[in-house]
Amino acid sequence: MTVATPLGLVVLSGDYARVHYALMMASAAATIDRPVTVFVTMDAVPLLESGEGWRRLAGSDRDDDLKGRGVADMETLLQACTALDVGMMV
Repeated sequence: MTVATPLGLVVLSGDYARVHYALMMASAAATIDRPVTVFVTMDAVPLLESGEGWRRLAGSDRDDDLKGRGVADMETLLQACTALDVGMMV
């Protein structure tokens, strides 16, 4: 059996769309048993702050629109990453 190459993602943008996309990639990779670590830094740090800190990301008002169209929202992605053992580092 081949061991999957780990995936590391550096998320430094404070733009909601970029952070959302990174979490989509992380959760998709983890779903196929690829080890994933997301390094969160600079303007993306609100993503990991308690109490929906991610809502401070620029463009976070898109979250409700995406959810309404059946796309995973930020809370769903964060929960999926936790359930799939995606590492998050600040």
